Amino acid sequence: MRNRLPNLHLLEGRSNGSKSDMRLVDYYNDMNDEQKAEFCKQAMIPQDVSLELEDFEKFYEARKAILAEKIRELLGYLCSI
Repeated sequence: MRNRLPNLHLLEGRSNGSKSDMRLVDYYNDMNDEQKAEFCKQAMIPQDVSLELEDFEKFYEARKAILAEKIRELLGYLCSI
């Protein structure tokens, strides 16, 4: 599961450097409320799912569903053009 799409997120320059090998929950907890909201929106982080490593499978499945729905939306839009 490590290198599959639901477990990946492209981070730019400084964000990537500051995240490094940090656990997602620690990276998230270092943000202020505004940053957290923007990060969750941009990264399509599921709501009401723990970011702790022991809950990774739940997080992974929830994010996979979000990504699949987004892909279906985009494909539907492209087909309507």
